[in-house]
Amino acid sequence: DQGSSGRAESRPAPARRGAVPTFSSLGARVEQLLRLAEEQAREIVANASEDAEHNTNTAKDLVTQAHATIEAGLQRMEAAERGEEDTLEADIAFHIAVLEASANPFFLQFRDMVATALRTSIRFTNRFKGRTADVAAHRAVFTAIQARDPAGARAAMAAIIGEVMDFIHTASE
Repeated sequence: DQGSSGRAESRPAPARRGAVPTFSSLGARVEQLLRLAEEQAREIVANASEDAEHNTNTAKDLVTQAHATIEAGLQRMEAAERGEEDTLEADIAFHIAVLEASANPFFLQFRDMVATALRTSIRFTNRFKGRTADVAAHRAVFTAIQARDPAGARAAMAAIIGEVMDFIHTASE
């Protein structure tokens, strides 16, 4: 019999029923089990290493994709300022891209509701404010996200939302 090394391996003779195993036959069986366990361990470690590398690459790919989607939303907002894109849809696309980039299943289930709320809010503010969203303020959110600065992203988004809330409060007085 040849093992994975290509060398001939000896196997202990099968134990006879009722026979008491000898130390040498147990030793050979233990050695065989250890060899198999070692081979399995090497395989498991190799697979775990490949999986970790794959997962790391997958995570990097997902982050890259999320950043590209947010950047596309910003580009749509810039195109909207030039009259080449719908301002409402571009602004919503940016915010939904940020929501989706979170990859948070709890928040993702509210995607349609958030889009509807944004549609209502943005229409209201754009109509009464006389201008569209501040692209630079939205870019600050994206820049913080790219820099992996959650506090900065939170603050930048809070500034956008705060401005809208202040405007709505002022307009409703």
